[in-house]
This record gives sequence, structure tokens and C-alpha cells, in this order.
Amino acid sequence: MRPFACVAMLMIAGPVFGQHDPLFQSDEPIKVTIKGPFERLMEDRSFEEEQGTFTYIDGDGDPHELSVKLQIRGKFRRNPAVCEFAPLRLEFKKSEVKNTLFDKQDKLKLVTHCDTRSKRHTQSLLREYLAYRVLNMLTDKSFRVRLLEITYEESDRKRRPITEYAFLIEHKNRLGKRIDAKPVDGVDRIKVRNLHGDYMNLTSIFQYFLANLDFSAIASAEEGSCCHNQTLFGEGQELYYSIPYDFDMSGFVRASYAKPNPRFGVKSITARVYRGRCVNNEHVAETVALFQANRENIDTLLGSFPLLSRLSQHQLQKLIRDFYKIIDNPELLEKRITGKCLKP
Repeated sequence: MRPFACVAMLMIAGPVFGQHDPLFQSDEPIKVTIKGPFERLMEDRSFEEEQGTFTYIDGDGDPHELSVKLQIRGKFRRNPAVCEFAPLRLEFKKSEVKNTLFDKQDKLKLVTHCDTRSKRHTQSLLREYLAYRVLNMLTDKSFRVRLLEITYEESDRKRRPITEYAFLIEHKNRLGKRIDAKPVDGVDRIKVRNLHGDYMNLTSIFQYFLANLDFSAIASAEEGSCCHNQTLFGEGQELYYSIPYDFDMSGFVRASYAKPNPRFGVKSITARVYRGRCVNNEHVAETVALFQANRENIDTLLGSFPLLSRLSQHQLQKLIRDFYKIIDNPELLEKRITGKCLKP
């Protein structure tokens, strides 16, 4: 059986999410062909939109063609020195997607393979996709994702098509509707006391699980809306959620361009530094219990995912095993997590 078919069988048996949106009700991968001026897009790296077509195969094996606007997006991965193939934003016509798999979708982020010259980039993409899936297991307040197998066809000139994996990320407005908490714009910083303490503790330990240091739950890294690789939700509410995304710099993903962050004095991308807040230590026990209750599910998801290489399987198994050694041992939990918390 081909790996793509194996993935489909594995994911069909998984939980159903995102009742508002057909696209995210299933984890079954989708076969897609996108035709557009990719050579021009990747050369210019501008914010200009280009017209293309998006054809997907439904569960019955029938093709559906949609018009789509293609736009380069992102910051770090947008740089041609970092990624040969940049991330994309897809914009559909609402009139065309009505009553299709993409019903209620108009703008979606597409996480792409970065580079065709090494399978390591494909593995990093799949590992980042799985990071989102793990967070989905732990909380409904997380961005849903959908895996695609995309054939990219050049529309400007004759070029050999390439086929790579990618994944779509749920739009923040759709996530906000699902969790009944509107996204917050125009705020560059928020106080810890204005965030849900239990949720912030969960995501802090999740980032520790990933060995990720490239985030901030309370401030933006540059000018722009809060927060760095996290989005605020809860406009008009007393307390807010800071929901994480973009995990490519983590030890879990191991992107080829990821480097240890000198700010934290670490020498390895897989080194863990806890960045949770002391004020939320009262929630550590319930967070640890949640991770413990989901260990078998996490192991099954990662261990049964047929597209991962043996090296990726081995690296992830070790990373996760080391994490559970810490949270399962009260002395190590105090030494590495509760005793290393940050004061507001």
C-alpha cells in the first residue's frame, strides 16, 4: 500500500473536529493540483497576488476545480536565502466554494516544503504538521490543520510539475468562531494577568514538550499585533487566550535552518528551557495529568504516521521520552519546570 493511502486510512479513524468547517472535519489527506506562475512568485517574493487554479480530489475520487489567488506570505521563511519555495496564502471565491469541501473558506495559510533539494525539508514539514495535531489532542483551543499532497504546475512556461506535501492552517476568524472568542488586533503586548492561567500553563508546557523557544505569549517580536508566533483571542472579554502556531524552530520539527537561540544560552535545538510563569504553577498538576492521559494517543499518532522517516521516528521518540521522564518524576518536575518558572 502506498504511504499516502496508509495515511488516509490512519487519519479517517481519528477524531472529527471543526464542525463549522467541512475542511477541518477530517484528518484524511487531500490530493491537490495547483496551477499558477510559481517561478515568478518565487523570484519576486512580493505581496502581489497571482491568479491560479486549485483542483482537489474528493472522497469519491472526483475532481473539483476552483479559481484561487496565490500570494507569498510569511517573514523568515519568505526569505529566498532560507526557503527555495516560500509559504503561500490562498484566497478562494466564496461563491465558488459554497457547498464544497472548502465551504466557508476564503483565505487560508499554506505551509509548504521550503526546498525540493532534500527530503529533510519534507520531514520537517510533516513534523510541524504533527505538532499541531498533538496540540489538537490536548485542547480544542488550537489551530486545526489539513494535510495536502500537492502537484504544482507552472502556468507561465513549460516546467516539470513537482509534487510535495503541504498543510493548510485554519483561519483565525474561523478558529475564533469555533471557540467563541474573537481574534484581537492592534495590541502589541498583554499582561500575564489578562490571560487564562490554565490555558497559558498548558501552552507553556506544550512549548517545553516541543523544545521550542521561538515564541512569546505576551508580546510581539517586532512591530505588529501580539504575540510572537501566538495569536490573541477574546476581544471584549475579561481574559484572553494566546494560541500558538509556527513551530518550525523547535527541536520537535528540526527545520534545516533552525539554530539554537543564544538568548537562552542553549547549544542544541533540542535543548529545553521552561518559560511558563510562576503565577500559573497552580495549574501544573492538571497540565501534567493531561499530558500523561494523552501519552498513548501521542505515541500512536507519531509512531503510526507512515510518512515519517526512521530517523524522524527515532528523534521524536527520544524527545518525547525525555519529556515524560521529567514530568513523571516529581523531583525533576520541580527542578526543570516549576522551579524554573518566570516571574511576571
